[in-house]
Amino acid sequence: MLGRVSRRPLWRLAPQLRFNSSLSHDSKDIPGAGAGEPSQIDRPDSELQGVSIHHEQASPSEDHSDKNDGSKVYTPLGIANQPPNKNYIILGADRARLIPRKRPEAPKSLGKSLKVDVLEEQRKQLLVFKSEAPKELVFTSISSLKPFDPKLSKKRYEQLKMELGRSYTVSQIRAFLAEKAGKVRYRKSDPKAKLIDVLLSKVWNLRVSDEVSERSDVVVERSIGLTRREIFHVISESGKMPRNWTKSGAHVVILASEQRIIIRSTENTFNWIMAELHTKLESIQSETLDMRLLNKVGCGTKNLPLSKIQQLTDVYIEVIPPGNYLRLFAPRKGALATAKRVILQASGVKNGIQEEYLQETSPELASTCDYARVLDDDSVHWANRSESWWRWQARRTKQPPLPHPSFPVTQPQRQIQERVLSSPDGSTSIPAVGYQQLCHGLAQRLNRSLGQKDKPVAYTVTFGQILRDHREGAGDRMSFFTNIPFITEACSQLPFSEMDVADDPEPAKLPEDVKEEDNDLWAQVLALNADENQHSNEVSELTKKLETDNFTYFCQIKLSPSPYCDLTTEEFEKLPPIEVWLDIDNMKQAVKSSARFIIASEESNIYVPLPDKVADLRLTATIQEILPYQDSLAGFLRNSKLDFSGNSRLGCPATLDIEMNGKKVQYLYDSMFFRRQADLQFKNKILLHSSVEGGLYGGKTNEALLFHESDKSLANDEELAEMFLRALEFDDTLR
Repeated sequence: MLGRVSRRPLWRLAPQLRFNSSLSHDSKDIPGAGAGEPSQIDRPDSELQGVSIHHEQASPSEDHSDKNDGSKVYTPLGIANQPPNKNYIILGADRARLIPRKRPEAPKSLGKSLKVDVLEEQRKQLLVFKSEAPKELVFTSISSLKPFDPKLSKKRYEQLKMELGRSYTVSQIRAFLAEKAGKVRYRKSDPKAKLIDVLLSKVWNLRVSDEVSERSDVVVERSIGLTRREIFHVISESGKMPRNWTKSGAHVVILASEQRIIIRSTENTFNWIMAELHTKLESIQSETLDMRLLNKVGCGTKNLPLSKIQQLTDVYIEVIPPGNYLRLFAPRKGALATAKRVILQASGVKNGIQEEYLQETSPELASTCDYARVLDDDSVHWANRSESWWRWQARRTKQPPLPHPSFPVTQPQRQIQERVLSSPDGSTSIPAVGYQQLCHGLAQRLNRSLGQKDKPVAYTVTFGQILRDHREGAGDRMSFFTNIPFITEACSQLPFSEMDVADDPEPAKLPEDVKEEDNDLWAQVLALNADENQHSNEVSELTKKLETDNFTYFCQIKLSPSPYCDLTTEEFEKLPPIEVWLDIDNMKQAVKSSARFIIASEESNIYVPLPDKVADLRLTATIQEILPYQDSLAGFLRNSKLDFSGNSRLGCPATLDIEMNGKKVQYLYDSMFFRRQADLQFKNKILLHSSVEGGLYGGKTNEALLFHESDKSLANDEELAEMFLRALEFDDTLR
């Protein structure tokens, strides 16, 4: 550190220094005294600490005149001080401008600085309506502001002027007047305020009146805070309640994330909305659902599609931790019953039903097949809609298809997964089987899967597509889709079946002028009509066939055992599902006297993938029994509404209490289907083609299946194998 020294340059301190007494006091005798440079300095060490002074011996010939004085420099502008000698150390660093001078800080901006591109993007977003809104939309928006009553309060009139001026540009107001003004005269160059006055007073003929109360006239804005459950009930039923509010002239904005509703209306309208909302929320009914049994036999509460169930049923569902109970909230009791059966459908519970999926492992097919997306939400069950369903099938190429096989033993061989199909002794897998051996193996497998061997069995082969859910976390979720391509066209080419048909019917004799390949009845009638020599009775016989309806109409009602009762897991799993079949007459009315309550005590399904064909197969064996008559069955039919003409609403009671296995149990109404069925014949086998309509939950689909019924016991393997071969032949016709 330097001692206490002056900040002035050292050469300016020279006159203040004391010389040593040993030197002469005459300044002329001291060398360099004229230049102000002392030879010795007599000062305390504390004052000169760190200061180094350089002594120079002046030359005797040196001129000490004023012109050559080193402290002054003569310039054209005057006398300037000469900069200090570099041999001296200057102590005043700030004075020598070695330290920068502090500058005043610029005032900080109160708002956040935005980049130019951000401002430009915001400007574009704000001007979207002005630049891109079509003319018709602007005119409709302006017209919606016109009051129904031409008499307005003064405050409402000013409010309307302000709203028009703030929401629309002058060009939009001018264009609206040009379209709607008619004979009203105005200047197009007038400013926006004058144009708005012309619109209100001359075009809309509005006038201020003291008779109108501001409470019923002036528009106010109110915000209502609601809970999440209350918001759900407001927007449920496709937004029925907010749509009714808008019919009264109110503007409604629902902010679900903020759990509030903003309403712009008059004070009287707002009070009416609040009264209706209070009545709606007060009428909400609730029920607690016990899910402990369903969690054991079903998919569990955590895997239920609760959001989809709430959307379908308009019922708000809360899960009570840890998931053993559900709390349901609905505006009416019927919605609670619907939610209970929909939850049961989504759980995947299928009492008494066994399902096995075969897997195609042929390396030849694996190299030419791939997964293909299947999209048809209207024809699938509600639980399978909007899902990612894919089918394993052969890739489509431009090459012509291979000839249809006749199924000899030398057909290309298939490998079936070892865990599904095994040899009769069960020890080793069958490495390769032909189509005929495959059908025999499937027949044996299907018969062995049934536990009851001495009861009548109904066998069916359903044509469809095996679909796999490829969503992440879906696991091995599978589905069977019956609305497949070409199924209706193929079935329309088959003849109708008659009772106890053993052989193929003889082809009908056609007129000579009708080609043999033309089997259209309308073409036959026209051909006979063109020939005047033909008798009229031949025409009448053909027209009778056209007027005759060869289809049969059925109503199918499915009932499932209720898992919400006090039952153990073993007791619940022993309860079979129940189906009710009723005939439908010509007036589309279900004939309740024809009702048959059928118990499907056991059902086994084997799904066979055929990726090189259009359709896969589902082999089904069902043991059915007739449910004995009980008084509750008659009451169930009596309270059911089964008018399919469209004149009334369909419906069934939510529950059915019956006695099963010596104990009174409860069944839930599951679903209802309207079936239009045609009994066709294919290769001495009965083929049933049905158009099935299941409404909102079941969808609308087509279904084709081969049917075989054994009256006494299980059918033999040869009969089933032949039936499966006929199914493969029909599958090849779907091209």
